Amino acid sequence: MNAIRRNGPSSWPWTLALALLLLFAALLRCQHVKADPPRVLPAVSGSAGIYFDEGIYCHNARNRILFGRWITDEWNPLVYNAPLTAVYFLAFRLFGISIVTVKAVNILFGLLAILLFHAGVRRYLDRGAALALSALFAFDFVFLMYNRLGLLENFSSLCLLLGFYLFILAEKRRWPAFALGVTAAVAALSKYLFAYFLVSTLAAVAWRAWRRSRFAELLLFLAGALAIAIPWFVGIYLPFRSTFRKIGAGWGMLSLPRSIAAAARNLLDNPLPRYLQLLPAVGLLLILFLAWALLRLLRGRAGEGPGGLDVFVFLWAAGAFLSMGLLNYRPLRYYLPIIPALYLAVSLLLRDREWIRSRLRPFAALALLSALLFLPFFGQLADRAAA
Repeated sequence: MNAIRRNGPSSWPWTLALALLLLFAALLRCQHVKADPPRVLPAVSGSAGIYFDEGIYCHNARNRILFGRWITDEWNPLVYNAPLTAVYFLAFRLFGISIVTVKAVNILFGLLAILLFHAGVRRYLDRGAALALSALFAFDFVFLMYNRLGLLENFSSLCLLLGFYLFILAEKRRWPAFALGVTAAVAALSKYLFAYFLVSTLAAVAWRAWRRSRFAELLLFLAGALAIAIPWFVGIYLPFRSTFRKIGAGWGMLSLPRSIAAAARNLLDNPLPRYLQLLPAVGLLLILFLAWALLRLLRGRAGEGPGGLDVFVFLWAAGAFLSMGLLNYRPLRYYLPIIPALYLAVSLLLRDREWIRSRLRPFAALALLSALLFLPFFGQLADRAAA
C-alpha cells in the first residue's frame, strides 16, 4: 500500500497535457506582471510587506551589478538567503535590473515547483489523478498570486518540493538521500523560519531507515545537510555574526511569545483557518487527512502503519502548522510552503482511497474526531465573522 509505484514513460497525449498545463499556469502568472498583488492578500494576513519586500531581497545582487560590491550599506539580504541572492545576480546579469526580472525569476520558481509536484505524485498516482491534482495546485489562488511576487517564500517552496521528489527517489536508490540532505539544508537556510522542514525531513528519513534497517540513507542525508551547513557557517554566519545578533534581537521582540501561556494562546488563535478561506476545499480535506493519519497509526500493528512518504508529508504539514502557529507575527506568506503539503496530503488520500473505503466506519469516526479537534481553531474564525 505504501510502496512507491514505478511507472513507464508517459504517452505523448499526457505529456502534451502537462505542457499545456504549464503554459496556462505561466500565462496566468505573467498577466499584468507589474501590477500590485490583490488587496485581499494583505487584508487577510494583516501584513503589507508584500508591497515592498521585492526590492529589499534583491538589494545585494543589484549592488553587485551597479557598484561592483555586494554590500554598500547596513541592509544585507545575504544573511537572509544567500542562494537566492546568487540567483538574482545571475538573472540581473543576463536580463538587466528591473522588477520584471525579479518577478520572472519567481514565476519560474513557481513553474518548476508545479513540475516537481507532478513528477512526484506521478510516482504513486495514475496519470489522470496526478494531472488533475497538479492542475488544482497550479491554479491555487494563493500559490498563484504569491508566485508573481519577488519573495523568499517562492524559492523556499521550490526547495521543499524538490525535497519531496528526492525523498521519493531515495525510496529505491541511495544517491538521492545525499541530494535530499543538501536540499533540506538549503530550504532551512532560504528562510530560517522554515528550519522545521529540515527537522521533519530528518525525522522521516530516520523513520524509513529504522523500518528498513537501511541506515546508510540516514548517513547520506546527514552528509548532504552538513555539506551545506558548514560552508554557510564559515562563509555567511561567522563574517556577519553581529548582523545576525541584531536581526535576531529585533525579530525576537516582534515574533517570539514571552511565555508558555502566550505560545498556547498563539497556537489556539492560529490564523491558518482564516487563510484557508482562500482555499476552502483543501481546508476540508485537511480534516480527512488527519483522520487518515490517525487510522494509519491505529492500524500499525496490523502492518498497515504509515510509510516513509506518509510520515514525510504529515510532519511537513504539522511542522508548518506548529512552527508558524506559535509565533506572534505570522502573515499569510509565512504559510506559503504549507500549501504544497496540503495538496500532497490530498494525493495520499487519493492513493489510499480503496484502503479508506474498506475501513469506512473507523475512518468516518476518526474524521468526526478530527473535525472536533479543529473546532477551537475554526471557532476563532466564527467569532471574528460574528464580530
